[in-house]
Amino acid sequence: MRCLLAAAMAGAAALCPATADAQTAPSPHADTTVEASTGIAYQQGTYGLHTDIELLSSTAALKITHGGFSVAASLPYVRLTAPANVVTGGGLLGLPIIVPPTPSTERRSRDGIGDLRLAAGYTVTTLPVGFTVSAEVKLPTASAAKGIGTGKTDLAVGGELFKTIGRVTPYLDIAYTMPGQPEGYRLDDSLSGQLGAAVQLGRRVRGHLAYAYAEALSPALGDQQAVTGGVNFGLSRKLTLGMYGSAGLSRGAPDMVAGLRLGLRVD
Repeated sequence: MRCLLAAAMAGAAALCPATADAQTAPSPHADTTVEASTGIAYQQGTYGLHTDIELLSSTAALKITHGGFSVAASLPYVRLTAPANVVTGGGLLGLPIIVPPTPSTERRSRDGIGDLRLAAGYTVTTLPVGFTVSAEVKLPTASAAKGIGTGKTDLAVGGELFKTIGRVTPYLDIAYTMPGQPEGYRLDDSLSGQLGAAVQLGRRVRGHLAYAYAEALSPALGDQQAVTGGVNFGLSRKLTLGMYGSAGLSRGAPDMVAGLRLGLRVD
């Protein structure tokens, strides 16, 4: 049997930035805005395999928002250092790792363009409790031959509830991932979620902290648990800098994830 390990919730490049965006969504009458961003993320762990796995990714993204509607696209360049039988690229919770059944201890590095991700969402902030509904598709632009992708399309749907109380915005995220089925693999659908809060720390400074959980995409692996957090700085009216990370609480999660994101908004 072949196995799939889900990577960090913060790699939801990332659930942390996505959550922060939803909580600060514009009103339905807002003008159209465009944000281009770039970022870098590093994650490391053994994932219960007793061998070190490292993944470095650099992502370019574009997001267009009009009122409560938003569409986004992102494309990473990834470098994986791991045993030769470790493959990345399935699922939507960051960058999962697929391990064929034959053990391998020899580590090697490979790099290339990752999978293209397209997302769409709608946010309502006029009700007593705000909510967002969203959908995402991962297109197989990464090389399956190099072990960077599975060569299959993945789908996900999700939602978020949030309520601003003074400077604090508690939130609950839920997502359902439906991975593609490469030949010879057994991959299950996965239910995941985050429970946390965002805090307005200053005029242009916003932080967030959450507990994240995700069902394993393979029945042979344990579920994933992590603590995620980050801080977003408004360097100017149009330029933002975000720092985020996570610490694994279970064997199925990476030991650590750390990332930076720089965004430029065009009104």
